[in-house]
Amino acid sequence: YRLRETEGPDGYYVAEEKVFQVPEYGDSGTIAITCEDDRIVYKIIKSDLQGNPVVNAELTLYEKDGDKETKIKSFLSKEEPEVIYGLKNDTDYVVKETAAPSGYYPTKDVAFHVNKQGSAVPIEIHMTDQPIQAQIKKTDLNGERLAGAVLSLFDETSRKEIGTWTSDSEKDIEIGQQLQAGHTYTLKEVSAPQGYYKAEAQTFTVP
Repeated sequence: YRLRETEGPDGYYVAEEKVFQVPEYGDSGTIAITCEDDRIVYKIIKSDLQGNPVVNAELTLYEKDGDKETKIKSFLSKEEPEVIYGLKNDTDYVVKETAAPSGYYPTKDVAFHVNKQGSAVPIEIHMTDQPIQAQIKKTDLNGERLAGAVLSLFDETSRKEIGTWTSDSEKDIEIGQQLQAGHTYTLKEVSAPQGYYKAEAQTFTVP
């Protein structure tokens, strides 16, 4: 005989089929056939280009059926990978970064298929964020760095002040880690160095 599990419960793979033979002669004892379903386990790992964990990214898991997507859960990334249980076998899913943390661009969607059969060893889904690189460079009309200007950055989207800095003649002001993708910002010169007029405010949007 051949015993085959045609459908497994949610969260488990379908067990391998069992082939068995009933002996021609035997006693009245029970013949036991064991079919073991392995649990479906996925790990979602959020990191930067160097492999360091990226925390507070909002990720959403969807089940896919053709063009239809059904939300399964949303969660914030942490230092440790997010462990996902309860997925259906022989089913398509997609993970989307619905909100990136400050300093990073959202990564592309990651689609994956849960096989009908498999082992309980966790399968890893890696999602890597690109950092936002942005600097404030304060110069005179000749392009030379200018020290002593007090500059303030305001987030027009969240209506919050991001920070205030004083320009340096040796280096630019790094602000990439404080920006959020999709937000619009206004950079204002609060006070100019002695001998200079204040520059006009500049507004920009992070893609």
